Amino acid sequence: KALEFAVDFYRQTLKKSPAAETARKYLLKRRIQAEAQESFALGYAPADGTLLMEAAIKAGITQQTLQTAGLAGYQNERGRYYDFFRDRLLFPIFDAKGEIVGFGGRVLGDGQPKYLNGPDTPLFSKSKVLYGLSHAAPTMRKLRRAIVLEGYTDVIGCHRHGFTFAVAPLGTALTQDHAALLKRYAEEIVLLFDPDAAGNAASLRGAEMLLEADINVRIATLPAGLDPDEFLDEKGPDAFIERLDGAVDLAEFKTDLVLAALPKTPSLD
Repeated sequence: KALEFAVDFYRQTLKKSPAAETARKYLLKRRIQAEAQESFALGYAPADGTLLMEAAIKAGITQQTLQTAGLAGYQNERGRYYDFFRDRLLFPIFDAKGEIVGFGGRVLGDGQPKYLNGPDTPLFSKSKVLYGLSHAAPTMRKLRRAIVLEGYTDVIGCHRHGFTFAVAPLGTALTQDHAALLKRYAEEIVLLFDPDAAGNAASLRGAEMLLEADINVRIATLPAGLDPDEFLDEKGPDAFIERLDGAVDLAEFKTDLVLAALPKTPSLD
């Protein structure tokens, strides 16, 4: 009940609050229009750090429940509790059944961390949940295929462009629990992480994890500097399909990384 209340509170704040203007502009910049905002129940946590808590308590939800749900709990030196998320664009996280279990938030200014997930709770464990799974599950079951990405907006971007079999871990490496979850829905996984050192390392670890779970896995890449949603917006779905079709197995991906790291041979011209 507390989590469902928070979803509605944050959604209404994103839609109506003048304080959420920066969040609305960010979403438009990322081409996440109203339909996608509604579909993924996006919201905004006000900078004033007690508004959710105050509204929830008025609705009959106790502070203890809010703490247990991961919605409140930071205590300052005066002994006051604050909303866990403050001045962040919020991405509700649903389980495979479509029931709300937690939130992830993106900072809109220069604060750190850039992305912040709620704490583990009786309903929520980052190592056991995949963002977008409730949206992606029907297509994954039908195609027996999934794309695993890095971030919330990447998943939303793929779904916007018709690739409704995309999911993402919550800022953590793929775990055995993630592998078991994916195996329920898909027989083939394409990993598509950021084209940098961290993304390459995550691809290697993730592919090894999925192979150990007896899942067919390949690794796709994008040009440096483009996230999947940006690539789709700039190049279009056909170019994205080419990237997916060009995905390679783990051995070839490792070989490509080794060759790319070798010193360039001087030209004989």
